[in-house]
Amino acid sequence: MWKISAGIILTCVVILILLWIYNRGEAKTVSLLRAELERTLKMQNDTLEVLREVMYKSEKEWLKLRTEVKELTERYKEGKMAAEEIKDVYIPKLLEALQKAEEHIGHMRQYQAVLEQKVNTLRLQVETERMIASLQWRRGFTTGIVVGLVAVAIIILLVK
Repeated sequence: MWKISAGIILTCVVILILLWIYNRGEAKTVSLLRAELERTLKMQNDTLEVLREVMYKSEKEWLKLRTEVKELTERYKEGKMAAEEIKDVYIPKLLEALQKAEEHIGHMRQYQAVLEQKVNTLRLQVETERMIASLQWRRGFTTGIVVGLVAVAIIILLVK
């Protein structure tokens, strides 16, 4: 009788050890995946921060150009500058620069929107991986408890 009980206990211990090893392997895989996702998220955030700085500088330059155009227009209206000089030199150059700045800002805003969408997607993936890891641990823990309780129940039935 004791041989059967010892065999059942040994089998349960082996099953628990195998479940523990299996869950550790899954946890390591999820941990590595989470670390990779977090590293990618950090890179995306760094890229987004650099992009924001570039956009800030571009918008600052655009506002400066816009102000210069307005000032030249005012000087022209007040007659403080020769009309030919404004018409032939300053206004075409400033309008061209202004147009390029506006195009650049438009492209940068589109790129920023795409990057922000990617960052939000990565944040969602990281959160999903955390939930998966938590659920896997709970599943393994619950399975271990159930196997242990079944083993104890079998041992109690065999001993009686």
